[in-house]
Amino acid sequence: MMELQSGDEVFWTDPDEGISSGYYFIDSILTEDGTYNSERDFDDTIIVIHNESGSHAEVYVSELT
Repeated sequence: MMELQSGDEVFWTDPDEGISSGYYFIDSILTEDGTYNSERDFDDTIIVIHNESGSHAEVYVSELT
């Protein structure tokens, strides 16, 4: 089971040939309660992330580890 919330550090695997893959922090999770639980939510849930160099992205939870 995977659970995520704002502030968690995750590894994003960029589907664009891995160009921007790396460690990011979760800004927000686009679910009703702002958290993600793999037993309740879907793999296509959108997560807003950023890294220390200021890059932001909206990604699918299935791209995170």
